[in-house]
This record gives sequence, structure tokens and C-alpha cells, in this order.
Amino acid sequence: MKTILNIISRIVGVIASVELPSFLQKQINICFVKYLNIDLQDFDNVESYSSIQRLFTRYLKKQRNFPIDPDVLISPTDSTIAQYGTLKNNTILQVKGLSYDLRSFLTSSIDIQESKKIEDGKFVNFYLSPKDYHHFHAPVDFRIQKIVHVPGTLMSVKKISLEKNKDLYIKNERVILECFFKKSLFYFVVIGAFNVGKIKIFKEPRLQTNTSKNKNCVIYDYSSPINIQKGEDLGFFEMGSSVVLLFEKENVEFRHDMKIGQEILFGDNFAKFSEKLQ
Repeated sequence: MKTILNIISRIVGVIASVELPSFLQKQINICFVKYLNIDLQDFDNVESYSSIQRLFTRYLKKQRNFPIDPDVLISPTDSTIAQYGTLKNNTILQVKGLSYDLRSFLTSSIDIQESKKIEDGKFVNFYLSPKDYHHFHAPVDFRIQKIVHVPGTLMSVKKISLEKNKDLYIKNERVILECFFKKSLFYFVVIGAFNVGKIKIFKEPRLQTNTSKNKNCVIYDYSSPINIQKGEDLGFFEMGSSVVLLFEKENVEFRHDMKIGQEILFGDNFAKFSEKLQ
């Protein structure tokens, strides 16, 4: 399902990618940084970005430190923890009072026997606001077995929109990474949102989101899994959005001090895989 939101987002993307004369672009960048309260401490300085799009998709300049324990999961993003917890009746909590169906979220492009492994499992939702660093990274060492591109609309994923729109994450465009840590399955789902709406996955250059041509799910299935290292840069949003991680039952324990609404940085520890996994 696509809407006028997709068209508007593509137009915004074109405008944001326009490169103006450097003196003018610098002033525009400064305005955005001040208005959105963007922290550039770990990034290039404000005049380094030749367009608004370059500013929003900025790369880290300073390396982030994170726990070397292979079982410890690190935050894939600079973001806010929008929700986390345990799946109930095969549904994932969107906001208080609203949940969405696990199977519909993963779609029929994911084998039902695989998606069943997530039933009664754990989930966490990271919300990236416009001020946040827009790249997403690997939370652990893992293997990508499959990538699924699910076309859809591009509604805002801000809390006020989540409260008003039932099944928003099912309706929005998204990219699903089917991942394995040792023998444990988990899903890394990046969700498109209003304004630009594009998602870049470095390991799959064929994937193009928010285009007028995309109408059906596209599956990228790998005979040889793609090996990913913890902390590796997986891709980016061209505007803030959300990342949802889904884990098998009893395979992950969240930090006891983690809270909904908590700000978290890429590299921060948020959970740990069970020591029983081999």
C-alpha cells in the first residue's frame, strides 16, 4: 500500500539532496543543527556537508567503544528505546493499548517455521529522531541468511502517530534481515518513515526503497550467509525512523535498568544472549 506520503517523501528527498554554494549551505546546515539540537561532537564539522541529506546521513568520525564480550548486545543506533519486552499472543507492543501481529509484520516471505521460533520471544524498538545519527550497526557478530524488502506507506513513527495509527509498522515500508547468532535466530527490521523514506543496506546494493516501481516484496536469499562483525555499519536511513529487533524465547535478557523513553547510543550495552547458546 502506497500513499501520497510516499510521493511527498520522494520530493523531500530530492530537495534535501540539492547542493548549494558552500557559504549558503553552511548557513542552512547551522540552522538545522541548532533547530534540531544535533550533536556533532563525534562527526565532521557543520561546513563539511554539501547538502542537508549529507548532514542527516553523516558518518561517524570518532570510533565508538563497546563491550568485547561476544554474547553482549550493543545498541545498533543512537536513539530512544520506544518499547521493549516479551511478545504476547504473537503480537508486538506498538504503544500502550496497541499491538501488531508478528506474522503480518514479518510477512509470508519469512518461512512460517522460522517466524514461529520468535513466538513468545523478546523485542526491542529503537526510535531515531531527526537529530540522531541515522546509521544502524550490528549489535553482535552474526550471519545474514535472507533480506526481505516489504514495500508500503511511509507514516511518521513518532509517538503521536503510533498512538493514532493501528498496525503502523505493518503498513510502513521496511527491510527485514534474517540473522543468526551462533544457532539462535533473530530479526533485524529497519522501518521507513515519512520524509525522504529511503533505507540504504550496504550489503545489498540492489535494494531500492521508496520508489514508484516497488509493489511486491522482494527476497534476497543467500546460499552462502553474509558474515557481519559486531559494530559493523550496516546502512542508514535518509531520515529518522525505527529499528525493531526480535529474538527467540529465552535466548536474550535485557538489562534490568533499561527503561522505555531512555536515550541510548550506538555501542551501549542493552542485552545479553544466554550462555547456553552454542
